[in-house]
Amino acid sequence: MKISSTHGLVLATAILLSNAGIADDALPRPGYDAARDVPHAQLLPDPNVEHKVVFDAVRASEDIDDVNPMLVAVARYLNTLDKYGVPPEKRKIAVVFHQAAGPVVMKNEAFKARHDGHDNPNIELIRNLHAAGVSLHVCG
Repeated sequence: MKISSTHGLVLATAILLSNAGIADDALPRPGYDAARDVPHAQLLPDPNVEHKVVFDAVRASEDIDDVNPMLVAVARYLNTLDKYGVPPEKRKIAVVFHQAAGPVVMKNEAFKARHDGHDNPNIELIRNLHAAGVSLHVCG
């Protein structure tokens, strides 16, 4: 069965909107829930399908000390793929940072200089996502 990119987008959107996942610190991105199970769901991540998804980050966190919500969504999506047994070679995931989300990728010293001494709360998760094969791009 071939899954269209529209199905991937629907699944990614469902994960973004679902706040009721069960936290599982055994997942590769600890502290970030996988999508919750929905009884009788018709569309689940298929380990035999290549999952190609681009996440578009355009907003900063409301609180400068919080991880960017789009990075959280990507972590949850990856944990969901892990939960359903999708192997790393079947994942082609990218995040593109635009506008207010751009500073997310700054090194800590540059971030601190621009944000009144606040540390960049995104660094650890960015490293984890990069190690998981997520490609990160800054527009501009």
